[in-house]
Amino acid sequence: MPIHHAPLIQTDQLVPGDILIEYENSPEHSLMWLGGGKPIVHSAEATFSGILRQSARGFGGQGTPCFEVYRSLNNALGAKVSQFAAIWATSSNDARYIFAKNNLDELSLMTRFSQDRLGGDGGHWDNEARVRAVRAYCRVINNQPLSAIEGVTCSQFITYTYQAASIALLVARHALTRVVIQEINSRLLLNQLHNAMAYAAATASLRSIRLGIDATMPDAFKVDAKITSVDVLAAKLRLDPRFGHVGNLAGGDEDSD
Repeated sequence: MPIHHAPLIQTDQLVPGDILIEYENSPEHSLMWLGGGKPIVHSAEATFSGILRQSARGFGGQGTPCFEVYRSLNNALGAKVSQFAAIWATSSNDARYIFAKNNLDELSLMTRFSQDRLGGDGGHWDNEARVRAVRAYCRVINNQPLSAIEGVTCSQFITYTYQAASIALLVARHALTRVVIQEINSRLLLNQLHNAMAYAAATASLRSIRLGIDATMPDAFKVDAKITSVDVLAAKLRLDPRFGHVGNLAGGDEDSD
């Protein structure tokens, strides 16, 4: 899947929630634009592996386009996504990060990078995928890491964040969804999905709001976030009418601070 032809845009044309798909010969990495002094957030395996918020030094300019930029047509969704992403990320101006970098020490970010759970095409949307999406929403409102133990890839991070933000918008306007998810969250079922009884209870509780979740969720994110790879994410964004390919971006230095 080569990069699609599109106008070359600059970083000052990006808005919070924009998704950047990085290409070499195929989709290689995905990042999100948040804006502000540290506008780039992604999950990467570099000096410090995990979800990191950093500067955009090297992004943009007049070089060879290597990022496709996708934007939600729902401004409220883009804003909510950027809010959630910032909560889950460790900023490169964090004092612990600066100390570790200066002293060449290891640092455990809030959510680490891991590819251990990738597998399959990630293209299915079923009860298990819905339960995980709701769990991601509950983790952000509970001020918990996105993944406390296993870690996530770049595409898993972006997928979970968009799923959680979509559910947040539904909760804000739909009383039944709000009540059902509050009840599931209070019973701590979503922290016990390895337990067959807890998983069954969570699935049964979500049955009454399943149609609302499905209608709210953008097509690109009706996937199993746990195993969604960057090539699946890129392919689905291209086909989702709720997203637009607003242009291509050049450059990029993922190790910038």
